[in-house]
Amino acid sequence: IMHLCPKSTEIPQDTLAKIQLLVETVAKERYIETTLDNLFKQEKIDETAVSHLLSLVAQTDDEYQKGMLYTGLVHYKEEISKFSDDAKALIAAHLTAELKRYLNHEQFTADCINSLELIADVCRYFADSTIIELLQEVLKQGYNNINYYATDTLLSLGQNVPTETIVALAHNLEYANLTYGLLIKFKKQDLFPKECSTPEYLAKSDMVHWLMYPTELGKEPDEIEYIGKITYLFKKEVYYVFKYRSNSDTLDDNLKNKWLIGWSSEDGGTFSNFDEYALYEKN
Repeated sequence: IMHLCPKSTEIPQDTLAKIQLLVETVAKERYIETTLDNLFKQEKIDETAVSHLLSLVAQTDDEYQKGMLYTGLVHYKEEISKFSDDAKALIAAHLTAELKRYLNHEQFTADCINSLELIADVCRYFADSTIIELLQEVLKQGYNNINYYATDTLLSLGQNVPTETIVALAHNLEYANLTYGLLIKFKKQDLFPKECSTPEYLAKSDMVHWLMYPTELGKEPDEIEYIGKITYLFKKEVYYVFKYRSNSDTLDDNLKNKWLIGWSSEDGGTFSNFDEYALYEKN
């Protein structure tokens, strides 16, 4: 922060003190993230470094702070190879203990669900037979966001996924198209329900997933209906057109609960400018 100021002497001392306090507060709050960042600056990560990191995680009861470990591991997953075998074994033991702890919860909080989603994604790099068994138990909890990543991890490890898990993901518009793509990657698309594999349904799923981004609606639309398809002759692409409505706070008041228009192609290209459907209906 200080380097943004041309001359710190021009800043009143009380303001400088507040800035310094802010910097220190942020650093204290991000202590797990900071430790992880420093860890992955090393060429090799040994058992001692990981032991120190895990001791910091063990000192907090805050589920959000505990989750920072998994957030960091997902962020640095392309550099997991930096861990020594002993260091990886420590992480695996920690993930095993955490999976058991979460599975013993009577009710998951939002932070628990977020952590389990991240663990389900990253534990493929540390998996052993126990972790695989625990992931199968996680699937039974019925959280589609967790189950999507658990399915990806289990399939990447050559494991089977229960049919009911795939069916539930297929009937969830947020994850249907993603799951279908996942199954194609592992040549398991025959597991996907045929009624959910039509281009229109998969395009609707992609539309819903896109709309749920925080920069768009930030949630699933209250209603969404397929209108029809058009072909973009220049690219020879087919676009599936939808109307949807929502009371999302990201919308201007004059657009809330009105039918809006959006489209999705088979190769992506999903988009909506939040234009009113009525403007196109008249043409």
